[in-house]
Amino acid sequence: MRDAHYNLVGRRCTECNRAFYPPKHACPYCGTRDLVEYRLPTRGFIIYWTKLYEVGEDHLAKRPIYIALVQLGETRALLQVTDVTSDSELEEKREVELVFRRLVEDGEHGIIHYGVKARLL
Repeated sequence: MRDAHYNLVGRRCTECNRAFYPPKHACPYCGTRDLVEYRLPTRGFIIYWTKLYEVGEDHLAKRPIYIALVQLGETRALLQVTDVTSDSELEEKREVELVFRRLVEDGEHGIIHYGVKARLL
């Protein structure tokens, strides 16, 4: 699962040939367990986006945060959009690229957690 989270690796069904993310142990479309890894493209476009003001304690200083449903090749992923300064920058079909960024910092232990976000092009 670490590969799926940090590198956006999903699965492709060898029966119906559909790709999906996040990876599952069986195809959500036909139910077979005959799957292979599918690496999502590093570029895509926004299908829909929203702005969140109500966020967890780890994100209070960064609010609002922007979340988008992003089309990445044959599948979609729900990702935080980073480096947004204004709502006017976001629109459907706007191109994005995947970037590796800081997600949260564990205040008690100082551990920094990283992951994939989307950045506007």
